[in-house]
Amino acid sequence: MKLINAAVALGFFFLNYAFANASDETTDRALKKMAPPLPRANTMWWVLFNKPSMCTTNPSGPIFCGMPDVMAAGSNGNSAEIAIISASGGVSDKKGKLLMVSTIYKSCGTLDLQVDEDLYAWGGPANFQRGYCPSPGEATEVHIVIRDHGPVVEADKIAQISTFTDASCSQRSGPNLCVDSGVAAFPPSMSSGIETTDAGCFPMFCPETCTECTEEQKSVQLIAGMGNEVTLKHVGDTMTAIAEITIPGKGKKGAKASKREKTPKMGKLRA
Repeated sequence: MKLINAAVALGFFFLNYAFANASDETTDRALKKMAPPLPRANTMWWVLFNKPSMCTTNPSGPIFCGMPDVMAAGSNGNSAEIAIISASGGVSDKKGKLLMVSTIYKSCGTLDLQVDEDLYAWGGPANFQRGYCPSPGEATEVHIVIRDHGPVVEADKIAQISTFTDASCSQRSGPNLCVDSGVAAFPPSMSSGIETTDAGCFPMFCPETCTECTEEQKSVQLIAGMGNEVTLKHVGDTMTAIAEITIPGKGKKGAKASKREKTPKMGKLRA
């Protein structure tokens, strides 16, 4: 699979960033469909819009950028200076709890983030291989994307928690459904500080709105208002993203883990 395909797939994260909380009735209906999860592998991705003034998705803000800007990057020379970079990954415990943390440093030189289709830390676009590099006079708009890779397959575990489409994914003829499951977005800001926001479902697969999704695609979505949070800590030339999520599951669909990994219990972060 070419990495540019990964970039296109990542673009679908931005179909809609209107993360209104689901109604109690809708949320209850969605949750009733969800069986207690097996331990599951997930990845987290930085999606950095380094020149948000060039985004056209939502010119009135405060979240200016989105899917149209990602999808247009190949034809407009990536005017929004978008960089999609691997952030973190991990395996949930048996209750679906997962903590992922990533720090990124300001770097405006050309980055070498790709060896081959199985060894990379870059998600695109092809014409911009810098990282966190705000355009002069601007602040980077940060989007954090969560992707579910299914139950652990021991032979592919490292790839499951560090690449976008690993060999266990059905997109590569593997046994697992790998699907975009959550997103959080932060307005651009030049000030250092800490901001926490809800992580909601990936709009393309939201249980309350998607009529063509499979039950498995819906079952792993993060539900807004249910305690899934992403915190962005901005200190000068660094940013740290902390995702505290509970991954819902759908029983034994996908590959059965050959070995169940024991994951330490993780406490709630405190301010």
